[in-house]
Amino acid sequence: MPKNVIKAVKVICSWLLLLASFYYIYSAYQRNMAKLAEYSWTAGHLSLMALAAVCLGALYLVLGWAWSCMAADQSPKPVRRRLLGVYARTSIYKYLPGNVFHMVGRNVIGGRAGVRQSDLASATFFEVVLSVLNSFGVAVVLLLFSRSQLYPRSLVLIALVAYLLIVAAFFLIPKKARAPEGKRSLAGLFAMVVTPPPGVSTAIPLAISLFAGMACVAIFIWAQLITIPMGWAEIGACYVLGWLVGYVVPGAPGGIGVREAFLLFAMSPYAGEADILLFAFIMRLVATGADLFLFLFGTLLEKALPATSGAPLGPRKGDASP
Repeated sequence: MPKNVIKAVKVICSWLLLLASFYYIYSAYQRNMAKLAEYSWTAGHLSLMALAAVCLGALYLVLGWAWSCMAADQSPKPVRRRLLGVYARTSIYKYLPGNVFHMVGRNVIGGRAGVRQSDLASATFFEVVLSVLNSFGVAVVLLLFSRSQLYPRSLVLIALVAYLLIVAAFFLIPKKARAPEGKRSLAGLFAMVVTPPPGVSTAIPLAISLFAGMACVAIFIWAQLITIPMGWAEIGACYVLGWLVGYVVPGAPGGIGVREAFLLFAMSPYAGEADILLFAFIMRLVATGADLFLFLFGTLLEKALPATSGAPLGPRKGDASP
């Protein structure tokens, strides 16, 4: 099958999934309009949401630092702070159609800061891998504490063992010497990008802390603003898995619609539709506020750092000699 046909099918499927998600949410909203209208917003509620947004934004910076470690550890000069600013400032681009422009922006702007595109591509690739892997892992750990009968304990344990084995593999894969920039075949470039960078061992615990903290923010919001009894493990696991679904679905800007539809589906055995809709809406506001916080932080950080010439950095540590 031609590549352009495969690409067209993927785009159509992603848009159909997005439209189905919005229809699912809209149908639930219509059924619960009266209950949702009874909710009253107070200054205290808004303050809690703002606090949660700042906390979530700070947690996103942890993932940004992980990305910076993977990219900068492969360069001879420390540029982590500048890359952190780039990561924070471009995070808002995820809301553009396609859900990939934040990653593209990091590579483009990071390259202007003097970091090699191959290093940035490798760091971005492993940021995606570690985000998917560790969000799943944190959700699995949370489900171990769930009292619900919906998740067989044996399957949860199997998933946990598989997750731990994959994480362990990242520490066991040997680092290979790579050809210098500009003297690399296409196959060599691909091998360089998919080989774990030196900073991956630092990035793994940072990514785990992000998703554990993300679950805590979701649990906090539910406890403070929803107040309907629900197990904390289920709240955290459902939100982190919802983040994962919104992250991997192409075409959904910032996971909008897809994440909320997943929450509505996954949390329905534990709470009413109106409460879940309200929670999903609040968490969407919190997540958007976190991205705005990131953008502001990144802009201020880049202004505080001295300007760079944008000249490419030298060979990576461990690169093969010409």
